[in-house]
Amino acid sequence: MRYRPAVVAAALAVATLGGVPGAFAAGHRAAAKLTIGARVVSGTPQSAHAYVSPGAPTYVTEFPKALVVRVVGKHINAHRVRFTCVQKQCALGVPVEPPGGKAMGAATYEVEAVHDQAALKITLTTNRPGTFEVYAAPVGDGDERTTRSAPFVLVAR
Repeated sequence: MRYRPAVVAAALAVATLGGVPGAFAAGHRAAAKLTIGARVVSGTPQSAHAYVSPGAPTYVTEFPKALVVRVVGKHINAHRVRFTCVQKQCALGVPVEPPGGKAMGAATYEVEAVHDQAALKITLTTNRPGTFEVYAAPVGDGDERTTRSAPFVLVAR
């Protein structure tokens, strides 16, 4: 008896799925990632006076308003937001450590989101006054795909 390859493949598929209608489609949907992003609530644009750091060739600018974002989109475990200064000569200082916050490097700080909202009050340390960009992006657990970061414009004058 000769079996055609298509018949064998169909028999194996029915045996593997157990004859459950939609089993393949349900498995395919589970692999799809949820989409998340961040939206600015407040804190941009803002400008503050830059002061020369004593004993160092840098400027320090303390911004009066916190950078606040809301996590948007369908998500499950996006409980953190990562704030990053784009320019290389920029370092984020955090005068008051928020609960659950931690420095990820000189230009990056991660904050816990509470009720889909994260806030961070920052002090920039830079080589010169100017316009700086800080982006806030939600951090998922791998099941989410980040589509949009929230941009902040800060001017050290």
